[in-house]
Amino acid sequence: MNKPSPDHRPDRLAGLRRWSVIQAKRVRRAARWTSKHVTVAPWKLVGIGVGGAFGVAIAALVLFVTFADWNALRDPIARLASNATGREIQITGDLKVNPWSWTPQIRVKGLRIANPGRVGNRGPFANVADADPSLELFPLLIGPFKLLHLALP
Repeated sequence: MNKPSPDHRPDRLAGLRRWSVIQAKRVRRAARWTSKHVTVAPWKLVGIGVGGAFGVAIAALVLFVTFADWNALRDPIARLASNATGREIQITGDLKVNPWSWTPQIRVKGLRIANPGRVGNRGPFANVADADPSLELFPLLIGPFKLLHLALP
């Protein structure tokens, strides 16, 4: 195993040198494979990753809209509406949403809209038992919303 060197001493590092040569060949072969398969199309991999993340986000949104308990979201929706209007808004009744159209329809029961603080104690601005608004979808996604229909039966 250990071959004697010219001065007749055994070579104690021969096994290590052989192992090093074998590992160098493996590393070169792996580097060639990597350069052919990975670095040739990095944008393809980036596109697949971004597309996958976008697909997961859309799937999560669809699942949320499908299975959301809209009554659990009454308070956050009322807070958003209160901040947008400057009046205190409360939803005390049932909240149903039909989101599967270009004009989502909402049914709100027990809607209270208070007067702003500058008016004083004159009572509520509106106390609505039933309201059926319908909104336009695309303006709702990008900014201010359009109220297409409001029924107060």
